[in-house]
Amino acid sequence: MKFVILNKDKVTSEMINSCLETSIDSLRISSENNAILKYEGTQPDCLNGYKDYTLAEMREELKKGEWNAKL
Repeated sequence: MKFVILNKDKVTSEMINSCLETSIDSLRISSENNAILKYEGTQPDCLNGYKDYTLAEMREELKKGEWNAKL
């Protein structure tokens, strides 16, 4: 499984449909309005240009304050 972080406002229905999420409401959102999308296999074309994160890298990202702040 791989992950991508992007601004929530840039998430499209095509991205949701190409990833493992079921709706925009099921995304994990940071205090800085960033969202995480996850997918398996090859990166979907709609995510071109976004950095891929492995599970280990994503675990490190999630330790950062923006993902742990109380909203």
